[in-house]
Amino acid sequence: MKRSILIVFCFLALAPWLTAQVEPPVNVKVNGYERHNTVRWEASPSANIAGYRVYRSKNAGASYQFIGATGADERMYLDYMGTVSLPSQVLYAVKAYDQGGEVSDFSSPDTGYMHQLSDEELLDMVQEATFNYFWDYGHPVSGMARERLGSGETVTTGGTGFGIMAILVGIHRGYITREEGLSRILKISQLSKII
Repeated sequence: MKRSILIVFCFLALAPWLTAQVEPPVNVKVNGYERHNTVRWEASPSANIAGYRVYRSKNAGASYQFIGATGADERMYLDYMGTVSLPSQVLYAVKAYDQGGEVSDFSSPDTGYMHQLSDEELLDMVQEATFNYFWDYGHPVSGMARERLGSGETVTTGGTGFGIMAILVGIHRGYITREEGLSRILKISQLSKII
């Protein structure tokens, strides 16, 4: 009898954990350009997220196809589609998955409108790409800019200055939050005190 009560108690205590589902990421936003779309999202509120899976659909009624994945800290995906007939619409949705392999439902979708760019839109694209280089390719420990693609652990102080300016532009343009930008700048400045 005591063993049965203990088993039932353990099951009831673990039931919420066993039935917990991974929640999808939120606020998926897509920017469309001439040959690619940039997909961004906010993190899933679930704990122990291991990464995200990005899906694309070329028609509103068509099923989604998996096109790529990112790590838990990466919440942006570039989908280069090459030459397409313009204008063109593409739907995107994102799923989160946790360290146990559980996968969320699809996020709310957003549409990328691929079209011929105006001069202003071309400038926007260049600013976003510049920001992405300094943000995504920053050294994981110091946050400083790497010397160049493929430079491994070698960072550059001059490039880091450009990176800090790119972070300020990224905050202003809404690519990252003010808190995210401040956190990266503080990481960079804390290391400079050690050096």
